[in-house]
Amino acid sequence: MIGKPGSLKALPALAIALLVGLILAISQRSVGPSRAELAAALSTIGADRVAASDIRSLRCEEAGTGFTCRWQQLRDAAWIDRTGSVRIDGGGWHAAPGS
Repeated sequence: MIGKPGSLKALPALAIALLVGLILAISQRSVGPSRAELAAALSTIGADRVAASDIRSLRCEEAGTGFTCRWQQLRDAAWIDRTGSVRIDGGGWHAAPGS
């Protein structure tokens, strides 16, 4: 016998919770660039190279012909809140100057 009697009763509820979580994770549509794409776009407009690992909490919303994005960026060992505009074309993602 494995475990205590009745310990398997929670398995169906756990399986359902995991399935619902998986469906929600898959169904969430991501808009805008990935962290790596945003880092590359930011690196082209600034003097400093930005790595994908320097970006977290990235959220973007459609805004006209591009996207308005909010993220946190690691700078001098501190996470700084940032906001900027990006657009995409055949050449990839581009950050607006001042982003």
